[in-house]
Formats: sequence, structure tokens, C-alpha cells
Amino acid sequence: MRDEELRRHYAEEFFTPVLEQVGDYIKSAQEAGTYRKTRSNVTSRVMWGLMLGTMMVREIEGNDGPLSELTVDELANEVIEFAFNGLISREG
Repeated sequence: MRDEELRRHYAEEFFTPVLEQVGDYIKSAQEAGTYRKTRSNVTSRVMWGLMLGTMMVREIEGNDGPLSELTVDELANEVIEFAFNGLISREG
């Protein structure tokens, strides 16, 4: 962002608290054995970036892109499926 004061305010008031909550959730799931061990503070940002980036691509491409064929819920499920299962096939 060009405006450092606005960036700092946005980060402190919205972005960082949300990312910390997501990171806490991930860490809790790791401790329960549900998620594999990662740096939860990094993982939360990667997941958030994946979701935001996907939504930005959908908006930029508009009706011309394949993401426009999905509802927001379907798209969110695709992102979640990718985030948790990746690209590697577990079959054979």
C-alpha cells in the first residue's frame, strides 16, 4: 500500500487479528492431531492469501472465467478442498 499509516491501521485493526485467530485455530487443531505440524502463523497467512487471491481472480475475470461458473459457496469449498488435500492424488 502506498499510504503507510492506512496500511498499518488496516493491519492492526483487521488483518492481523483475523490471521491470529485463524493461526490459533490451526495450532489447536495441530495439538489435537487433526492437522499436521506447520508454523501456524505462516499457514494462516498462506490459507488467507489463497482465499483472497482466488476471489480476486474471480472478480477480475468476471463472467469470462471458469470461476464465474461456481457459486461463492462452491468456490469456497474448492479452495478448502485444495488447501486441505492439495494436488497429490491419494489413489493408487
